[in-house]
Amino acid sequence: MKSFMSLRNYVYTIVNRLIDRIFRAESSNWSINDFGLKAKKEINISLPWCKHREVGITDGCSCLEISTNNFPILVPHVYSVCNAVVYAKLGIAFMENDAIYRPIYSSSPFDVYEVIRKVHIPARKVQRIEGDWTLLSSRSYAHWLIEDLPRLLKTLEVNPYAGILISQQSPNYVRDLIDILQLAPIMHGEYFKPERLWFCSPTNRLLIPNEDDIHLIRENLYKSIELPMYNQEKIYISRRFSSRSPSNEIEIESFFESLGFKIVMLERVSLLKQIELFASANLVVGPHGAGLTNMIWMKNGKVVELFGQDRFENTFFVDLSSACNLDFERYPASEYMNIFK
Repeated sequence: MKSFMSLRNYVYTIVNRLIDRIFRAESSNWSINDFGLKAKKEINISLPWCKHREVGITDGCSCLEISTNNFPILVPHVYSVCNAVVYAKLGIAFMENDAIYRPIYSSSPFDVYEVIRKVHIPARKVQRIEGDWTLLSSRSYAHWLIEDLPRLLKTLEVNPYAGILISQQSPNYVRDLIDILQLAPIMHGEYFKPERLWFCSPTNRLLIPNEDDIHLIRENLYKSIELPMYNQEKIYISRRFSSRSPSNEIEIESFFESLGFKIVMLERVSLLKQIELFASANLVVGPHGAGLTNMIWMKNGKVVELFGQDRFENTFFVDLSSACNLDFERYPASEYMNIFK
């Protein structure tokens, strides 16, 4: 099984890099594909969101890409676009060119590839709206928190008057965020054609977090809520109601409960409560999954990941803990009893 997973991850990486190369030939920024639309002045760079933004650069940026061991970190730019169609659920924008709807923006080239294969735009259901708008997707929590939320915050810094487009079927954490930040105006739906669409290009690649984004999220959320006193809580994240739950989840819960851990089921907790829980914690243990992404709210402490065989080579939480300046360890889920020996 382990050999199969290694081969699958290797193939996945090769395919992603091939797609990167194809799309990057079209653009100076990953996931921004113009298909000749810049020449028609329908896509315009509004402002680079970087260390030089305060000096008024509007047509380019002198920042260099910063190389990491695996992927570069990109310099984000905020774009304004006319005549785009937005698919709110996934946070993807399209434009019509030569009678074909082409994806101009997504969170990653691999998402663009998926969209080209799967998404059909039902022309009769597209809502035309006037004014300036941006979008907030309803993707899975980890992608939404680490990739989509920083780009929304950067876009609103450039244009704080832009309305927010969200899916009619947005999960609770999207609606909780809107309440916490008191964002307005909000429009619910699936497909939109705003007069002007504003969005920020990605700062990183496929859940490779960076410290600046974590700081930006904390800065914006912390000033909007009253954080609890730091009381060194110990938390175990249960995945009892997840399809990826360990087969002996209840047994694992009982073990950590006997050690004084608070057992939390984050699917049943509001975003505000999740922030409060993790802001007061100094030790968090949990199976590999989106719940561990909440480590970004921790002030300090340690995170322990329990991984299954199919997540052996997935090191996202290693990278995230480093960006959050937290101590981190990971163990096979079968060895949970050995963590504190």
